[in-house]
Amino acid sequence: MNAFFETLFLLHPNELQLLMDVLFVGVIVGVYLVPLVFVIIDIRKRYTNPRQKMWLILMAILFFPIFLFTYTMFRRQHTVDDDQEYEREHTLSMIEAKATVCPKCDGICRENDNFCGTCGFLLHRICEQCNIITDFSWEYCTNCGYELEQPEIPQLNESTEKRTKLVEALGYKIQHLIIKEK
Repeated sequence: MNAFFETLFLLHPNELQLLMDVLFVGVIVGVYLVPLVFVIIDIRKRYTNPRQKMWLILMAILFFPIFLFTYTMFRRQHTVDDDQEYEREHTLSMIEAKATVCPKCDGICRENDNFCGTCGFLLHRICEQCNIITDFSWEYCTNCGYELEQPEIPQLNESTEKRTKLVEALGYKIQHLIIKEK
């Protein structure tokens, strides 16, 4: 084999040995460094605590073969970016779920509000028998089973529909503001 390399590269045997040593060291370093760099990049994506990052990277450098095996088994399932995206979507869905429109004055109200903050309209009704707050769409009280009277609710008019679209657009703008903060 050495004769082949000697004739191919026209190298002296000492130079050939040096070349073989350099290639061997390069392969060993590459086999060690490539996965190590991958692990370090992955640690930076999955952890936010600087001390955790420091200790994980230190363990990766010192005890690489064992650490690589255990790290791939026990690492966090989601990256920090995934967690932030989930948090953004959750916040947006909470904002959209809590925004409702008053059927009387078209004011924007939160879902858990009992009265409209603009006109004082009762957004829910109260059971006459047990005094529990019920929804307008219910026919019976969920607490005592009392048959509820169907009150007249103002019909949605054109401005209410416009206000509903405004609430949806507001949620859309908030979503873009949250994304821009990133």
